[in-house]
This record gives sequence, C-alpha cells and structure tokens, in this order.
Amino acid sequence: MAVHEKILSQILEYEHTCVQTEPYSWDGRVCQEAWTVLSHHAEQTDLSPLQQAIIRWCCYSSHHRSQRMCYSFQLELLGAIKEEWDPQAMKGELEERLVDSFRLHTEYCLSLLRNLQKVFPSSVPTAIIRCELMLRGLGLIHTVQVFRSVCPLRSQLHLEISSVIKKGAVEWYGAKVSHFKPDEGVRCSRSRWMKQLKRLVLVVDAVCVDVYRAQTVYNKLFGSSVKVDFFSISYRQLEKLVADHVSVTMESAVEEDQLAPIHSLAKHSSSAVDITSCFTQVRDFWVQLDWPDSAGAFIFVTRLTDDFCSAAVCYCELIKRKIERGQLGHDHKTLTVQLCIALNNIEHVRLFLGNLPKDLDWRGLEHAMEESCGAEGKEQVNKALNAQLYNMDVDLQREAKRMITHLTDKVLVDLRKYIQHISLSPDSIQNDDAVSPLMKYLDDTLVILSESLVKENLARVLHSLWELVLRMIFDTVMENRGVQMEFYGRFHYTMETLVVFFHAEGEGLALEDLRNGDYKALEEELRLNKCSSNELIEQYFLEKIAQQRILKHSRFGRISVKCYYEAPEQRLTVEILHAADIIALDANGLSDPFVIVELCPHHLFPMTKSQRTQVKTKTLHPVFDELFYFHVSPEQYRNRYACVTFTVMDYDWLSTNDFAGDAVAPLSDFCWPGRPSASAGGKNLPPVILHLTRSKPSEKSIVKMLEARTADREAQEFSKMLKEIEKAMEEE
Repeated sequence: MAVHEKILSQILEYEHTCVQTEPYSWDGRVCQEAWTVLSHHAEQTDLSPLQQAIIRWCCYSSHHRSQRMCYSFQLELLGAIKEEWDPQAMKGELEERLVDSFRLHTEYCLSLLRNLQKVFPSSVPTAIIRCELMLRGLGLIHTVQVFRSVCPLRSQLHLEISSVIKKGAVEWYGAKVSHFKPDEGVRCSRSRWMKQLKRLVLVVDAVCVDVYRAQTVYNKLFGSSVKVDFFSISYRQLEKLVADHVSVTMESAVEEDQLAPIHSLAKHSSSAVDITSCFTQVRDFWVQLDWPDSAGAFIFVTRLTDDFCSAAVCYCELIKRKIERGQLGHDHKTLTVQLCIALNNIEHVRLFLGNLPKDLDWRGLEHAMEESCGAEGKEQVNKALNAQLYNMDVDLQREAKRMITHLTDKVLVDLRKYIQHISLSPDSIQNDDAVSPLMKYLDDTLVILSESLVKENLARVLHSLWELVLRMIFDTVMENRGVQMEFYGRFHYTMETLVVFFHAEGEGLALEDLRNGDYKALEEELRLNKCSSNELIEQYFLEKIAQQRILKHSRFGRISVKCYYEAPEQRLTVEILHAADIIALDANGLSDPFVIVELCPHHLFPMTKSQRTQVKTKTLHPVFDELFYFHVSPEQYRNRYACVTFTVMDYDWLSTNDFAGDAVAPLSDFCWPGRPSASAGGKNLPPVILHLTRSKPSEKSIVKMLEARTADREAQEFSKMLKEIEKAMEEE
C-alpha cells in the first residue's frame, strides 16, 4: 500500500504541473500511461477496490493541502469510498491512515474558512461554488455513518465551523481596525479623539458591508451545505466587537469631555454628541441591512434595543464617575455647572433613544409580524419592545435622579444653615429680614441652574429642591414644638414666600405641584402650632367627630344611645340604652363594663361634670337603660366641636379601671331648632348606634403639640387625661 501511495503521489505532482487550467480547477485526471502503471501495480500487489479508493483519497486530499484542486472531484473520491465500504476490511494501518487523512483534511478546510472572505470572496461566483463544494465534502465526511464510525470524535462539525466563523470574524475585525489606524502625529487630545471616532465610523461601515454579505451570500451557502446559521454567528460576534469598541470609545469620549457646552446654543457637552453619533452608526447599520425575515428582525431589534439601553446606562455611570473623580479642587459653582451639564447629557441621550420606535420602524415590524404570525405576533412585538423602551426610560430617569440628588446634596449644608437662621431669629426681627438670606441664596443658585440646565432638567431639579426645603422646614418645626406661636407664624410666612419664588410667575413649578402632599402636611402642622391650646383641643374633637361619622364597623363593639334637647329648660337628656360586643378585658373572658358620659371640650362646659352608669358585671352585652341630664345653652351647642362623649370602661376594684373604647356624638345632631324634644315625643326617637374606637392618643399630632406646651396648664391637663386612657390600654 505504501509503495502504491508513493507512486500515485509522484504522478500527481507531475500531472498537476502539466495542466493548462487554473490550478484549483484541476479535476485530478492523469494521463493514460500513468493510469496503466497504477492499475498494473494495484493488481500485482492485490489491492482491493476499497484500498485503492482510500489510497486515492489520501493522496489527493494530501495534494490538495499544497496545490488547490477541484472540490467536485474530491466528492467523487469520497463517494467511491462510500460505495466500496466494508467494515470488516477496515483494520490496522488502513483505518489509521484514513482517520489521519480525514483529520488533516478537516483541519485544512477549517483553516480556509477562517480566512473565508480572502479565500472565497463573495464577489467571485466561482469562489462561492468552490466553497459550497468544499462544505458539502466536509458535510459528507462528518454526517455519513461509515465515516462517523472511523472518526467518532470529529462528529460535531457544526460546532467546529461555528467556532471558526467566530475566530474569523475577530481576526477580520482586528485587521479592519488596524487598517483604519489614526494618525499618530496628532497631538491635540480633542483632534485625536475625533480621529478615533472617525475610525470607528469607518469600521462600522465596513462591518455593515460584511454583514450584508453574510446575509445575502454566505448564510444560504452554509445553511444548505452544513446546516450552520452563518449570519447569526458572525453578526453576534461582530455586534459584540462593535459594542466593545463603542464602549472603549465611549470611555475615551467621557475622558476627553471637559463638561462644557459644545456651543452657545447647546447645554450639553461633547461626549453626549459623540455617544449619540456612535448610536446613529449602529442604527443606520440596521436600517441599511433591511432584514427581510420578520421573526429574525424582531429578535435582532430586541437585542439592539437592549444594547442601546445598556450602553446608555454605562455612559451615565461613566459621566458620574468622572464628576466624582474631578470634584476635588473645584469650587462650588464650577462643580454645580458640571453636574448640570452631565444631567443635560443624560437627557440628550434619553431623547435620542426615545426616537427608537420611529428609527427602527417598530410599526413596520408589528405589521410584518402580524402578517406572518397573526394578532399574537403583533402583540408580542408591541409588548416586548414597549417594555424594553419603558425599562430603558426608567433606567435613564433613575440615573438622572441620582445625578439630581448629587446636585441637591451640594446645597444641603447651606440650606440647613439658612433655615436655622430663620429658626433662631428673635421675634423682634421682621419676617422679611429673617427669610432674606435664604431667598438670596436660592436666587443665586437658581441663576446658575437656569443658565446651565435645559428646561426639562430645570423643572426636575426645582422639584427636588422644593421637596428638600419642605422636608428641612418640617424637621425644624417638629424639633421645636412648644415654642412661641410667632415661631410657627414666621415659618408659615417662609413657606408662602418660597411658593412665590419657585412658581416664578408661571415660569417655574406649577402651583398644584408646589402645594403637594408634603406642603399640605407642613402647612397643617404650622397652622395647628399657631393655634391656642383650646383651639387645638377643639380641633382634636372635630377630628374625632369626623372619624366617628365614617366608622361603619368596629371590632371593639358598639353602644346604643338616645339624645334629645329641651329648649325651654336648655336641658340635654342622654339616655344610654345598651352596648354590644365589647371586648373582654377580664381573665374570665368577660368584662364588668360601665359608661362615662361627658360634654366636651371641658373649656366649653366648665361647670359641667362627667356622669357614669352603674357597673354591669360579667357581660359583653350590658343593658343600662339610664338617663342623664346636662345643661346646654344655645351658645354652647352652636359650636361645631361641642360633643357628648361615651367612654366604656371595665371596672377593676383591685387596680385602675381598663379602657374598652369610646364614641362621640356632636351636639349639633340633637340641639337645633325644630328637633323633636322630650315633651313633643322626643323619647320615641330611634336610638343612635355608635361604634367604639380604641386609638392611641399619643399617635395624634395634636396631642404631641399639646404635650410639648409644658407651660400651658390647659394643654397639660388635657394631655394628662389622654395619657391615663393610654396607660389603661397598655396595662390590660
């Protein structure tokens, strides 16, 4: 066998040099004389047809590695081996020779594929035909069962080809980057950066051309021959390379950025323009590709959108780090301006990405998917892409919010100082003089912000500043409860002045945005703190009356009462009928309830004492049927906070009584002209059902205000009464 193979190899070397055709077109045919020699030698050495076929394949495939030849002839040689195949004859040296031949041939073909565009250029039709025949040969070697048994370790051809395509793309991209190398003589950093950006543009243009070839030429070729999705593999690899290149360029752009406006009409800096220019190249690349398959286009647009979002967030992170690194050594104004420009850069990128639905023709993609997959296809596109766009916007808004927080943190110390100045100003100073330093500081700050921020960002920063100022004033007020009422009046004046400032005659924040929930809570806190102790107590009962009116159910039970007023005698009759489902406060699972009846607030009824029912032992459903009389003048019941309270207690002869719940009814419900009186059948009125409550007084803001007024006897007495109720609740 070895001699026969040697003879054939020498004949091939000689015959190939004599052919007049292109070297890679030689079909392997030898002259008649050479063929006669080979035939006689095979017969003399008793070579079987299978042995001859294998020797011919080994010689020709080996010759192919140094001298290109026709791939269709190689297919014929493989077909001959397949036709003569005999597993019993494949032993020893013959099998090893064939295994080695298949391995070397596969590796050589894969090396050609690694330089695909150079060896088989898409612009040359004959090269594409050769590539197809070579791939078919590889496919035959690695898919037919007889060859699998000989080379079991090389059966995953598609994985090897995929790996070669990836490596080839990396090498091709590296060569393109080197080809468009910038001028090393450029010394100006900005000019050097512009050269780098132009190089990136040229590289991306070359990638566009290459991907187009992959789609229109190579993808069909590889798919039909070896079942490999050439386009997806090469596209993803090139996409990653471009993304990495853009990332590096992005970092370079940020480093070169001086965080100064690019011109007088713009408020963003150079890196924002550079980054959107990179995005534009990628976007235009996709548009030029004009992907024909709707399902494939949907996948790639989804991936592109995700990449845009990731790159934008990465840019935001880079610009933030740049500011953090450079903040040392900069004065307050310079740092504020840089933060404003960085914030504008984020908004510039966000607005660019907001145009993706139009730029990437999402509507056309929806229509194409609807035609190919029905309504479900359209819904899939709409849901997936809009979700990505929403998430992308949320990501950038979050980064912008962090930047705004970074910006407002710079004024935190100064704001606290000026608000403390207002807090510590003596009563002799006019409100305008006390507030003036804060307003001047805010005005100076607003000048910088207005000059440096675009309109959208200015509104966001003003809103953040407004929230910060409200929170700081609220904290100051909460820390100073119980001081003179003039203190709260001054901060109320401060708030109204700030509203005018931030509204700026309609050029700033809207009034509805300024008078938000935080504002209303602070305004209420200031209003209440300006009230006298009696006014606060009245407000406390007004709130209890309002809560009682909306209470429709309670797990603490209910009480049934009748109240009617006799105008001639100015007498209010209160009839306590019964209670039901009150809570158990004794160890036996029952209670010993009684009811305390009072007219409140006490300062409105200074001569009226509280009254109480008898104790009903061991029950949760006591029946009282007791009458109580109170003197109430028209001047008293006309106050909307005047009320009668019912406090249900559990009697305990060994310790203090336990609180079971209370209810309240405004006198205005019973004492008004025309209301039936006792003499006119008032006793026949239907009973009123009041649901009991057990709220902790200390949780109410009004109670905290009263408790803080240590020098006010009325406030301290009222607080003491509520503390006793709360203590009774805690000792249960």
